[in-house]
Amino acid sequence: MARDSCLARVTAGVAIGGAVGGAVGAVYGTYEAVRFKVDLTIKINKVKIQPNEP
Repeated sequence: MARDSCLARVTAGVAIGGAVGGAVGAVYGTYEAVRFKVDLTIKINKVKIQPNEP
């Protein structure tokens, strides 16, 4: 398979687009949370992973 095949370019585009989109979303989401004074401690506590019960 050629190094610069269509599939390789599409795969690279998806990876870069996902990384950039995720970073922009995290920055914008944090900005909006600070702007509207959202209590982030409540949100973080809901995301915590609970240990498995035996």
